[in-house]
Amino acid sequence: MLTNSILDLGGLSLRDLGQVLTSDYRDSRVIHRETAKNIVKEQLGKLAQSYPNLMVSAANSYAWGSAQHIVNVPAGSSRFNITDEEVPFYAMVIHGYMNYAASPMNTSGDQDLRKQLLRSLELGAAPYFQWTYEPSSRLKLTNYDSAYATEYAYWVDDAVALYKKANGVLGNLANEQILKHEGIQDGVVRITYTGGTSILVNYNADAVTVDGTTVGGTDYVVGGVNR
Repeated sequence: MLTNSILDLGGLSLRDLGQVLTSDYRDSRVIHRETAKNIVKEQLGKLAQSYPNLMVSAANSYAWGSAQHIVNVPAGSSRFNITDEEVPFYAMVIHGYMNYAASPMNTSGDQDLRKQLLRSLELGAAPYFQWTYEPSSRLKLTNYDSAYATEYAYWVDDAVALYKKANGVLGNLANEQILKHEGIQDGVVRITYTGGTSILVNYNADAVTVDGTTVGGTDYVVGGVNR
């Protein structure tokens, strides 16, 4: 195995090693999914020893022990009609144990960065952007044409401002667990952390008042104090 001393890397970002399991049903060597999971888990452990600052995309639970950072975490449901409410269970489980982010904000279906900030605060997730130095138009008709809004020059100033706002709230909560996620009313949620901090998020255009606290339209209020 190549080590970080040979490659001089401070970290390593994997694509789908912690997300996809592949069975192999060749007669000479059958590998079931459970066996594949154990193989992947072992290899992730070896990589984490050489690269402690390991990033994994959409990691399944067997990869959590090796990952320091996770991107593309689940952030919503299929929105089928049978769904009454979305609960960010994945984020609630891992918050306080590792750093994570949802899908890139600049390639999402809704590029309203104000709403993206609110969603980031609801999930306890770091802002995440996918950028290219060259114009994204150069990727058209290639295998990467899904990166249709990635030229960094269009995003960097807004991204820095958004990060500062998110970090001002979430930076002090990095080691706290999410205790509760409550849907107060349509478009209004409250997230409570083990240290006592709560974040009231209002996605609606109009202000709302919850338990005596008023939150402006498409705004948030942080309450409580970390112990």
